[in-house]
Amino acid sequence: MPTPLNRETIRRHLEGFDLRSLFIEELGWDHGGENIEVTVASKPFVLEVLAHKRGLVVYQHIADTDDTFPDHPTRQKIEKAVAKTVREHLVVYVPPDRSVQYWQWVKREPGQPDRPRSEAYHPGEAGERLIQKLEQLVFTLDEEDDLTIVDVSGRVRAAFDVEKVTRKFYDRFKQEHRTFLDFIEGIQHSADREWYASLMLNRMMFIYFIQKRGFLDSDPDYLRNRLHNALADALVDDLESNAEVRVRRRADGSERREVNYFVGKSKKLIDEIDRTLARHYGFTDEELDFIINYDIKYRMGRDG
Repeated sequence: MPTPLNRETIRRHLEGFDLRSLFIEELGWDHGGENIEVTVASKPFVLEVLAHKRGLVVYQHIADTDDTFPDHPTRQKIEKAVAKTVREHLVVYVPPDRSVQYWQWVKREPGQPDRPRSEAYHPGEAGERLIQKLEQLVFTLDEEDDLTIVDVSGRVRAAFDVEKVTRKFYDRFKQEHRTFLDFIEGIQHSADREWYASLMLNRMMFIYFIQKRGFLDSDPDYLRNRLHNALADALVDDLESNAEVRVRRRADGSERREVNYFVGKSKKLIDEIDRTLARHYGFTDEELDFIINYDIKYRMGRDG
């Protein structure tokens, strides 16, 4: 779960362009690293190191004049040049009048073109979107011993790799809407079922967005975590309700109380837990089928 930040303190650092202190004092990053100078179209651009964590470096470029502030195509060329030296990095670009900060990270995948992800912050604004991203970049002392570059780059990716809403979203919504309709029982008229499905999905999306703002127990994954907890509690309750208590008498006259659990009677819930975990870890339908049905007669016994 991302660590909540003191928003007043974070905004003070952002508005004062004190980004080095922001990363080191508030986010738990480290000092170190070397500045990089990149030349694009005969113009030099100096990237100053702000902080690093396990090899992922945060740079800042503050332009001296409007002519030396890189436009978007130039920033892409700077990015490619920096990646040759430091593959994992984040760059903040600032114009000479300090009217805005452009935070840029680039998504790289094998066989795919580089895809830049950026977030603009204007001093005086609340900056909530940027602060939510920064909350995912907090590292505590308890994490230091086991922390790797993979962990750090994964945090940065999770913070900045947010796709824009496109046609894909609406197509996926229609698909989920049709699927949800099949689960609705007790409503006879199709128009009423469609209205009910739309109502529930819209409410769930609303809850999803406010959880990402940290308004639900300060947990941006509130729904997923509550679902996991609810399934775990339901499994325990189901196992207990199907259990049998037996008292065995020993030869010496003493008694021993035993509780026998019949796991096979909880197969429906166990399958649901498997499906939830499969979605979380991105398993295919074939992999999920293998998990649910592998050696079922041995794992579930005669009740499976």
